[in-house]
Amino acid sequence: MLYYLFRYLNELDVPGAGMFEYISFRSAMALLVALLIATMFGKKIIRLLQRQQIGEEIRDLGLEGQMQKKGTPTMGGVIILLSILVPTLLFTKLDNIYIILMIVTTVWLGAIGFLDDYIKVIKKDKSGLSGKFKIVGQVGLGLIVGLTFFLSNDIVVREQVPTKVESALGTFTQKTSVDVKSTTTTIPFVKKNELDYSKIVAFAGGYQELFTWILFVFVVIFIVTAVSNGANMTDGLDGLATGTSAIIGVTLLIFAYVSGNFIYANYLNIMFIPNVGELVIFMAAFIGALVGFLWYNTYPAQVFMGDTGSLTIGGIIAVFAIMVRKELLLPVLCGIFLVENLSVLLQVSYFKYTKKKFGEGIVKERNTNNAFISLLNCRAKESLFAEHFAELENEPNRLEYFLSVRGISFIDDTKAQSVNAIWYSLESMNTQVTLIVKDIENVEDLLQIKQLFMLKVKNLVFLSDKTKYFDLLRPIVGNVTYLPTVDEAVNFAYQNTGKEETVLFCGGSPVDVASESKGFQNAVRSL
Repeated sequence: MLYYLFRYLNELDVPGAGMFEYISFRSAMALLVALLIATMFGKKIIRLLQRQQIGEEIRDLGLEGQMQKKGTPTMGGVIILLSILVPTLLFTKLDNIYIILMIVTTVWLGAIGFLDDYIKVIKKDKSGLSGKFKIVGQVGLGLIVGLTFFLSNDIVVREQVPTKVESALGTFTQKTSVDVKSTTTTIPFVKKNELDYSKIVAFAGGYQELFTWILFVFVVIFIVTAVSNGANMTDGLDGLATGTSAIIGVTLLIFAYVSGNFIYANYLNIMFIPNVGELVIFMAAFIGALVGFLWYNTYPAQVFMGDTGSLTIGGIIAVFAIMVRKELLLPVLCGIFLVENLSVLLQVSYFKYTKKKFGEGIVKERNTNNAFISLLNCRAKESLFAEHFAELENEPNRLEYFLSVRGISFIDDTKAQSVNAIWYSLESMNTQVTLIVKDIENVEDLLQIKQLFMLKVKNLVFLSDKTKYFDLLRPIVGNVTYLPTVDEAVNFAYQNTGKEETVLFCGGSPVDVASESKGFQNAVRSL
C-alpha cells in the first residue's frame, strides 16, 4: 500500500519518494518492520495467550527440564503471520501474481494451523485437526499454485529462442529473448542444469503439453505437502524450526534476487524470471519475522509457534522455491525437514508391522527388553512372550526374566546398572512400580529423574544399605526401605504391590549379574 502512495508522490516530484521503486530499499524496510512487529508486539501477544491460558500440554516422561515447558503459550505462529503479512501489504506490488500466491499460501496454511491449535488448546482435544483434513488443505493449496502456473500469463520465464533474420547479406540465425510459459526448473550442482518436465513425458506425443502440466501440478502438490509437514514435525526443540527456516529463507532470497535481475541472471548464466524480484521483499519480511520470533523461541522458549506457524513456514518455503524454479534443491535446503519426515515414516511403518504381527502396535524401544515391556503394557497374551522371546534368544537384550504372579508382573532388569538405564525401564511402564535396586554407585543421581519417580514408583527397596539417603528420597517416593536379601525384598514387594502393577529389579553388580538375577528368579518362583 505504501508502494502505491510513494509512487504517486514520486509522480509529484516529492524528494525521496523514488526510493520505493528500488527492491533493495523496500526489502530492507520489510525486514526491519517485520523484526519490529515480532519483537515489540510479540511480548504483548504472549501475555494475551497466557491470560487466555493457551498453554502447551506436556506428556511427562521424566526428562530433566521437560516439565518446565508445561503451560508455555502456544499458537505463537500468530506473531509470525502478522510480521509477514503487514510488511508485505505495505511494501510490495499487490498486483504481482507471485506476491498474490504467497499471501494466499500464508493465509491458507495459517488458517489450517490455527484451526488445529484451536482444537488442541481451546477445545482440549489433543488429537487436534484430523490429519486427513490437513492433507486436503495442503493438496488444495498445491492445486491452486499449480493451476495458477498453468493458467496465468504473468508467470513466464525468459528463454533464448533461435530466430531467422534476413538481410542483404543473406539469411542467418540469431537468438532472441522471448517470455514463454514453461515448466522448466533447475537441477542443482549440474552443468547445463535446466530440466523441462516435458522431457519426462516425451512419450505422450500430441498430448505432451497436457501431460506436462498434469505432472507439474502433481509435483507441486507433493512438494507443498511434504515440506509443510516436514516443518511441522521439526517444530519440537526450542528454536529449531525457526532457526533453520530463517537460514533457508536467506538462501531463497538470494535466488529470487539474482533470478529477477536480468543483469545478474545473464552474468551468472541462470534462468531469468520476469517480475519474480518482488518476492525478495516478501522473503525479507519472512526472515525478519522468524528472527524476531526467535527472540522468544530460543531456549528456554517463552512461546511455541504451534501448527499456526510451522505449517505456514513449510508451505511458504515450498511455494517460494517452486516460484524461483529451485524446487529440486529443497532436499538440500530442507535436509532437517526431510530427515524428520523419514523418521516418522519409519516409525509409523514399524508400528503397523508390529500391529499386524503381534496384534498390537509397538513403538520401537531402545532394546528388545523395552519392546517386551511394551507388549506387556498393551495387555498382550503371555504366550506371546514365550513365543517371540525364543526368536530373540541370541539378540542383545536385557530381559532376563518375566513372570506374572496373581496379576503382579515381575521383571528382572538386573543389567540396568545406571540411572540412565533405570530411566529407560521405568519410562516403558504404564503401571505403578515397586522398584528393587541391588546397588547403584551414586544414589543422588536418582534425583535427575525425580519427575518420573514421583509419577511411577510406588515403593523403593534397596538391597544395600543406603539409609543415609532416605531423607533425600522420601519427598519423591513415600515408601523407601532397606532389606538385606532378595527373598525379603521380593516378599515385601509382593505384599505391597497391587494387582496389574509391576515389580522391577534393577541395579545389579556388574561382576555378579548372573547370580543376582538367578536369586531374584528363584525368589519369585517361591511365592
